[in-house]
Amino acid sequence: MKLQAVVQKNQIKLLAFKALNRLLPNYYNWLKASNKRKLLKKRLLEFKTKPDDIFISTYMKSGTTWLQMILYQLTSSGNMDFEHIYDISPWIDKCFEDGEDIKQLPSPRFFKTHIAYYNFSKKFNAKFICVVRNGMDVAVSQYHQLLDFGVNVSFDKSFNKYFINKNRDKDWFHYTKHWLTNKNKYNILYIRYEDLKTDFKGSLFKIADFCNIDINDKDLPRIIERCSFEYMKKYEGKFIPERNKHKNENFIRNGKSGLGKEKFNEELLELHKDKFNTHLSGFELLKAYNPSL
Repeated sequence: MKLQAVVQKNQIKLLAFKALNRLLPNYYNWLKASNKRKLLKKRLLEFKTKPDDIFISTYMKSGTTWLQMILYQLTSSGNMDFEHIYDISPWIDKCFEDGEDIKQLPSPRFFKTHIAYYNFSKKFNAKFICVVRNGMDVAVSQYHQLLDFGVNVSFDKSFNKYFINKNRDKDWFHYTKHWLTNKNKYNILYIRYEDLKTDFKGSLFKIADFCNIDINDKDLPRIIERCSFEYMKKYEGKFIPERNKHKNENFIRNGKSGLGKEKFNEELLELHKDKFNTHLSGFELLKAYNPSL
């Protein structure tokens, strides 16, 4: 009996040890994300904004780089003599993470960000342009970028691990919901990626009006040309993120819309429908993205 009790006790210890080993990585990841979020909020509080600052706030693979190029063309002569788009439109998330100072830039300054809505303080004083895109297209574009960056992943795993993310800051459904809810009543212009595709000129004037920028008639053809897929593809090296780490020449992949659904099997489509209906079905702006309609 004593031997049996010892065996049972050791089995309980072993089970407890295995459970602890499973929990510790999750706790470590949670703690790491929590500390990172605290540091991010601190940097945002310390950051001195200007009233005409513009934050291009998007979930990844939703037209961020396109908006950076549009704003650059609207606010300059449009020359492509910069080394990288981040030199004129910093990715503020990375600047904060790497402890970099934001360089002096002429007004209006425009920044790229994927920072989740609730990390900004209530009194954050700037303009936001929030670009939204059909989630199924975003998921496929995100998957291809992971492959291009050397991540060995299936589309199923990409969707379940990265698009639906345990870190709510990076989960497409939560990210999009909070930006559209706009609890803090920020000054936000919402632009649909698909409208940029079908009515670029109309979207361009909407953006310019929001930013208090006048478009000269003689500049309009240049702006339209240089914001085209073909022109940006030609200068792709100036837009690739983390250019010193990746020399991926497929960052600007095809710019098409509506093809994402082809990658979804029945199980993933049902999961997407469920998540969309839970978090986003109430937003009129996203009605065309609802996979249940």
